[in-house]
Amino acid sequence: MKKLILSLLIISLIKSGFSQEYFEGVLSYKISATTRLRTLPEKTFKTLMGVGDEMTCYIKKGFMKQVSGFATNYYIASEKRIYTKFDKIDTLYYRDFDSDTSLLLDSKKTDGVRTVCNISCNSFMLKTHAYKSSYYYTVQYRTDPNDGIENSVAHYNEFIKACGGSLWLMSIFENPAGILTDSCTKIEKRKLDDAIFKLPDLPKKDFTKTKFSTPVKFPGGQNEWINYLSKSINSKIAAQYVSLPKGEPSASVRLMVGFIINENGQTSEIEILNEEPVHPKLAEEAIRVIRESPNWIPATVYGENVTAAFKQPITFRVDR
Repeated sequence: MKKLILSLLIISLIKSGFSQEYFEGVLSYKISATTRLRTLPEKTFKTLMGVGDEMTCYIKKGFMKQVSGFATNYYIASEKRIYTKFDKIDTLYYRDFDSDTSLLLDSKKTDGVRTVCNISCNSFMLKTHAYKSSYYYTVQYRTDPNDGIENSVAHYNEFIKACGGSLWLMSIFENPAGILTDSCTKIEKRKLDDAIFKLPDLPKKDFTKTKFSTPVKFPGGQNEWINYLSKSINSKIAAQYVSLPKGEPSASVRLMVGFIINENGQTSEIEILNEEPVHPKLAEEAIRVIRESPNWIPATVYGENVTAAFKQPITFRVDR
């Protein structure tokens, strides 16, 4: 009898040793960005990527909720969908798990390459034509792989298949515009109320069929902008600094002016883009006109104002 009890106890211990307790709790991340484009500020790059400076991630079997800056994402395994709510838009946007049809070019798994939150992490890299993503994950914590095995958005299912639901503590996303890094700063294992994952009661629209950006605009439109330029340029500057060849009825010099319109609609970083040298006085006048222009209506992405680059030709003309 004692041997039977002992055998049953051993079997019980073996089973418990092999059983997996899936992670439930909250992860905190710090988000940093590096841009590869001179006219793209880090803050604007983060906005384009739909994130802020930090992210809080709530995980429970069948659910994941990510809150970062102005956006909240809900991953609902039973619906095979990701829902996104932007702070300034009263609509709930969805992406089906199978909506990403981009081609995976390469993937690679490497053991013990980085330490995050004092935990040794392995890495998994995947690459497409548009981007490369690297996940640094720990086998110490796992989520149910069935929750994400069908989620092809950003090829996340490839990570799940390769790493068995292991929890990633750092991700590095790279595309031609920049690099985005999510680094875990805190792991809190605790029970979560289902109410955390309740979707907002809002109209739903397909994320993939929605335009989320509006271009920068001068108040009154393009015609008002041209009127402003025409009225503001000092015509005497052209008479003084544009050379009129002998026998010619007229002459002109065309300057291409590049500038930034920030989140408040103000112009900055004004420069002359001509490859050939232009008279400094002409350049000075073109820059003055752009600098003194009224505030623009800023460009927006996901309802948030963003910085935008703009180019404007300005022509100085003189007639005989």
